[in-house]
Amino acid sequence: MNVLITRPDHDIATHYISKWSEPLIKEGRKRGVKLYDLKRNRANSKIFCSIVRSKKPDFLILNGHGTKSTIFGYNDEPLLSVQNVSLLEKGIVYSIACEAARKLGPTLVKHNVRAYIGYLQKFIFIIDQNKASRPLSDELAKPFFISTNRVPESIIKGNAVKKALENAKNEFKRQIIKLRRKASTYEEELVLKYLLWDQTFIKAIENT
Repeated sequence: MNVLITRPDHDIATHYISKWSEPLIKEGRKRGVKLYDLKRNRANSKIFCSIVRSKKPDFLILNGHGTKSTIFGYNDEPLLSVQNVSLLEKGIVYSIACEAARKLGPTLVKHNVRAYIGYLQKFIFIIDQNKASRPLSDELAKPFFISTNRVPESIIKGNAVKKALENAKNEFKRQIIKLRRKASTYEEELVLKYLLWDQTFIKAIENT
């Protein structure tokens, strides 16, 4: 399996997303996948398009901001949009980019991508400002990323798209149940609220 991952890491949101992608990179390397890690300013259109055209990755993990029609890279440079969907000839795309499952996802699948997994609305997570420099130790953010990471983790392990989505939804459910038993602060109540939100709006679109 060839995997391309983008980790723009240019603001607080992409910093968190990029750091929480490290366990996925570790899992991929453990399983011997060929990994193309576009970190920070390497998550630009020129490098992205070059690797996609030459290596034709089986799985793309696109971390960055998004709209319903575009996924962005470093400093919000557009990487993939409804205007260049023909760039991808195959593979599975997973993205945490907000709203991209509304228009970009279906358009990609219509143009022969095997599947798109992402969010119909904004992907929202809560952080502890005191842990902003150490996202992997942020207990407020952890339930969000453990849950959504089940998708790419499952794909890397060889699971089908349907199973990957099921694994993620089940993990969201586990985290929600766990938090309902102990939520006692305003921040924990917000985490619970937005875990339910993210669980509701994650979606898989497959080429049938």
